[in-house]
Amino acid sequence: MNVSLLKNIRKTVTLAQNYIYEFIYEFYQLNHKHINTLIISLMYYLNFSMCCDLLINLNYNIGVSLIWLVLGIMSSIGLGTGFHTGIIFVLPHINSIYQTAQDCGHVDFDIYGSNKFQCVHHIEPSLVEPNLWDIYLKCFPAVIFWGLGTAIGEVPPYYIARAITNKVQFESYFKSTKYCLDLVVYYIKKYSFMTIMLLASWPNATFDMCGMACGFYRVSITVFLGATIIGKTFIKAPIQLYLFLKYFGSYVPQESNMFMLGWQCLVGGMTLYFIKMFIETLAEYQQEKIEKISKNK
Repeated sequence: MNVSLLKNIRKTVTLAQNYIYEFIYEFYQLNHKHINTLIISLMYYLNFSMCCDLLINLNYNIGVSLIWLVLGIMSSIGLGTGFHTGIIFVLPHINSIYQTAQDCGHVDFDIYGSNKFQCVHHIEPSLVEPNLWDIYLKCFPAVIFWGLGTAIGEVPPYYIARAITNKVQFESYFKSTKYCLDLVVYYIKKYSFMTIMLLASWPNATFDMCGMACGFYRVSITVFLGATIIGKTFIKAPIQLYLFLKYFGSYVPQESNMFMLGWQCLVGGMTLYFIKMFIETLAEYQQEKIEKISKNK
């Protein structure tokens, strides 16, 4: 391996690591009282909940919901470089539920745990066709929490743009899409909530533009996040789920050794690419911070 390349990799990882350490330290210093209170309260609750079966089940469901929430955040948190968790995790999950329901003839089966996607009792599919809406409701919780995560993941671009004071610097992010930016800004200033909600209600790859425009032009975080949650969580995600089940569910191939091997390679490759982009982005932020401190000395 090239020595200079190895040094660059080491420097990039070190910068990213320092950025994470400094961010955690600064965040803790600003919020240490609330964090300590939250940790102590959580420890008491977890100890107490271990004695109650109802709370154990509740904790399990909360944990599963948080996993889908985090996957949603990962999908949209990067400025156009998010981890495509919808394709990699959500669609296979929906397809597994759909295919199991077709095989079993019902939706009375677990979708998590050691017995996931196994028929409790088998009904001949030719005799009983599982209702589409029953399958829809089975998939609904995961899709909703994933959609909520995609909405929360749009907050960082909002605050990045809010910290920018120079209009020229802000517009430099959108040199090739200046016309679209002007159009979005016009409607955000005129109909802020409705514009944000409509832009969030369909698979819009340029929604980062909307989030940054809202941040730069000081749209309230309450208005921005509220409209984004309604659009992404309660409009876009449920409609996408219905369309997938209605028109594409039966066309997705059954699992096979070759298919699973190819899929695992795809997931592994995309995961490594996301990690690479994430580390490089953090390293770039840390380098900018170091240069800014050096200039101020």
